[in-house]
Amino acid sequence: MSLLHTLQTVALLFTVTLTLHVLLCRLTGGARFMPKGVLLGGAATLALLAYQLSAFRLDLVELYLFAAAWLFYLMVWINLLNSVTLKMLAYLHAVPQGSLEVTAFDTAFNAEDGLMTRLEMMQGSGLVVAQDGGLLLTPKGRAVLRTIRLLGRPFSIEPGQAS
Repeated sequence: MSLLHTLQTVALLFTVTLTLHVLLCRLTGGARFMPKGVLLGGAATLALLAYQLSAFRLDLVELYLFAAAWLFYLMVWINLLNSVTLKMLAYLHAVPQGSLEVTAFDTAFNAEDGLMTRLEMMQGSGLVVAQDGGLLLTPKGRAVLRTIRLLGRPFSIEPGQAS
């Protein structure tokens, strides 16, 4: 097989599988995003293998590229969903006044486990500011959260939602 044909097949299968993943998550909700993605990707890989065998050709590069691309896609999303920073931003965003006492924040995120370092990094990068003894989500923090929410909307997932 030519490299162009291999890449076209992988791109088409990835697009179809991604579309199915979006539909599955929209129909069943964003919970269990990762198991749904692993099962769907595994099924797509097996379908590709079955197609290759029925056509009496075996393209291991095609199988590998699809599986690697699908796993990369899942890893990126899982890292975003499990991001402590995004969970912290979403928590601050959900507070009715948009501001939270540092002690309440410490209680919610157990600062003794090193989250204060993360909080300092968030302040350093301009995602949150300390103001009047509390923490306030900045416009930059809201923009990051809005972008992640927009990217997660097709999958019915929210930042800070467990996978």
